[in-house]
Amino acid sequence: MIAQRIAASLPLLETTAVPVEQVAATVGFETPVTFRHHFTRAMHTSPSAYRRTFARRPACLGDS
Repeated sequence: MIAQRIAASLPLLETTAVPVEQVAATVGFETPVTFRHHFTRAMHTSPSAYRRTFARRPACLGDS
């Protein structure tokens, strides 16, 4: 169940600017602290660091 919630959080972290607290609630964690704890155990990084690394940004004109 926790792994499924973490997996569900990944696209939200990658494709939205929704605060981590809201991501936690959306995927079913009672508190952001609990989400951060389980996310860090599973992914070996924090939700914010994951977002900085894997956020999908729109391509700029002229990018190949």
